[in-house]
Amino acid sequence: MALRKDGITLMNWHDKRPVMMMSTCHGPDTNDKGKLTMVEDYNYSKLFVDNSDQMAAYYPFVVRTCKWYVRLFFHLITQTSLVNAYRLYCRSARKISFLDFKINIVEALLQPEPEVSTPKTSRVLEELPGKKSHTQRNCHNCYKEKMATDGREEARRNPKRVNTRCIRCHKYLCVNCFAKKHKTC
Repeated sequence: MALRKDGITLMNWHDKRPVMMMSTCHGPDTNDKGKLTMVEDYNYSKLFVDNSDQMAAYYPFVVRTCKWYVRLFFHLITQTSLVNAYRLYCRSARKISFLDFKINIVEALLQPEPEVSTPKTSRVLEELPGKKSHTQRNCHNCYKEKMATDGREEARRNPKRVNTRCIRCHKYLCVNCFAKKHKTC
C-alpha cells in the first residue's frame, strides 16, 4: 500500500515483517523481482552498523539473566569481532551464512592444538657482556669436582673462572662441563 502526496511517498511494505517507509526521492516502483526500489536502495546504502546490528540479532549469544558485564562482553564479541571477521571472510572467500561462519569458528577454537616437540638443543650457553672482572664466576661443576677431590680450601684458591652460563638455570659453566654433564636444567 502506498500513498504519494506533494512529492512524499509513504509506503507500508511486508516482506519478512511489516515495514513503514517514507521517501522524497522514490515512488512505489518495483524492480524485475518484485522488490521495491526504495527497499533496494536502502539495503544498498545502509551503513555497516545497521548490518552489524541486524546480523548479530539473528543469532543472539547471551541470555538476559547474565550480569551486565557478561552481556556486554559477549555483545562486543558477537557484534563487533565476529561480524567484522565474517564481512572480511565473505570478501575474500566463498559466501556462507553467518551461523555457519560462527560454527566454523567455534569448531576451530575447540580443536586440540598440535603438540610441538622441543628440540634437544634447547639448552644454550650464553656469554655475559661486560667486564670479565664483573661477570666471571666459578664453574659450578668444576668447583664441585675439585672440592670433592682436593678439599674446599683448594677449590676456593684455584677455581676455574668463566663468564658463560646456562640460560635456563643460570648456572655458570665452562664449555666442557656444559657439553658433558649439563643434560637437564
